[in-house]
Amino acid sequence: MRIDFNNKRIRIIVFYALSAIMLISYWLLDNSEILTDFLEKTDRVMTNWAMGFNAIIGFVKLGLITAGLTIPIILTIMIIINKKTPHNNL
Repeated sequence: MRIDFNNKRIRIIVFYALSAIMLISYWLLDNSEILTDFLEKTDRVMTNWAMGFNAIIGFVKLGLITAGLTIPIILTIMIIINKKTPHNNL
């Protein structure tokens, strides 16, 4: 079975699901005890490595929260604009 991604409704649902997955991933990274323990252990062993790992995790979390919040906001604005102007092909 092949899903037709040219359908506008399916694309909107996929983007909302993607943003939900991003927000859940951010929450899991933020509340992960395994990751916290790993970062504490690397901080004790090598400070430079711990700084790098903290920076990488921070950038990943920042990207997840930013994309996870902006995708539904932009989609909702596009849906509202499209409903107000029915001849607009967004």
